[in-house]
Amino acid sequence: IYTKAVADYESRAAQVADVALTTLGTSASTYFQLLLIRDKITAAQQNVANAQSISDIATARVEAGVAVPIEALQQQIALQREMAALSSLKQSELSALASLALLSGNGVQGYSINGDTLADINVPTIAPGIPSELLLRRPDLVQAEANLRSATASVDIVRNDYFPDIALTSNLSAGSTSLTELVTSPDTFLNFNASVLQTLLDNGQRSRNVERTQLTLESSFSDYRKAVLNAFNEIEVLLSNMQVQNELVEVSLQSLSAAEESFRIAQVRYEEGVTDFQTVLTTQNTLFSSRNSYLDTKLSQLNTTVNLYQALGGGWEKETP
Repeated sequence: IYTKAVADYESRAAQVADVALTTLGTSASTYFQLLLIRDKITAAQQNVANAQSISDIATARVEAGVAVPIEALQQQIALQREMAALSSLKQSELSALASLALLSGNGVQGYSINGDTLADINVPTIAPGIPSELLLRRPDLVQAEANLRSATASVDIVRNDYFPDIALTSNLSAGSTSLTELVTSPDTFLNFNASVLQTLLDNGQRSRNVERTQLTLESSFSDYRKAVLNAFNEIEVLLSNMQVQNELVEVSLQSLSAAEESFRIAQVRYEEGVTDFQTVLTTQNTLFSSRNSYLDTKLSQLNTTVNLYQALGGGWEKETP
């Protein structure tokens, strides 16, 4: 019975740890989301400045009679669009901050965090040769193992119901009082034997109890096997995702650098009257899109890292009761 009690305790403790680990993961993702929004606010401010610069150039060219008014109007629309996006991001920042405050058990009023950019977050390098034993820290595996142990103990408990609960010896090799009564007192023996028979001949109820607990044991074993396979599959997918995300971050950063240079050249050539307005508009939109794409990719990389940390158990280890 103690073994089953310990197993049930470990199962519940693992369940609590799983909820705590999930909450920590959600908090980390929410924190990264907040930093992403702050990065996008910075990017939106740059977009507004870039759009304003092009708007000023377009207006000057129209006033000089070297450009049609529609160019200034189109750029004014683009500028208003970026200003609206900036206002929306500021509202999103307040919402993300409120969510993080709730997850950390704080009130929104006066709540603040350190950190303004995802660039300050260092993504740890995944070392080769990570031992599979780390997966034993996963709360879901600990819980599945505890449930399996509990089911095993239950089978033993039900089987013990078949045996009369008397002591055969009192001390060392001496017979117990209960055993002596069975031998020396016919009435007691008959009454006791009848009680035992009545217990055993219960229309097969105890046999069904054994069968039921054995089925529970088989089900618990199947659940444990499924949990183990799921853990290894999850790790394989996440490690593959980490590699892909690292590559995507590098590619998106290169694309952003190229977009910034393209916009710089287009802006200068448009001001000089060499490049048409449509080219400037295209490079401007590409730059704005590249900024957001890079930030989104960076966020995906960090969230994948958090998921991998959770999948490896997050450093949690079960306590020995």
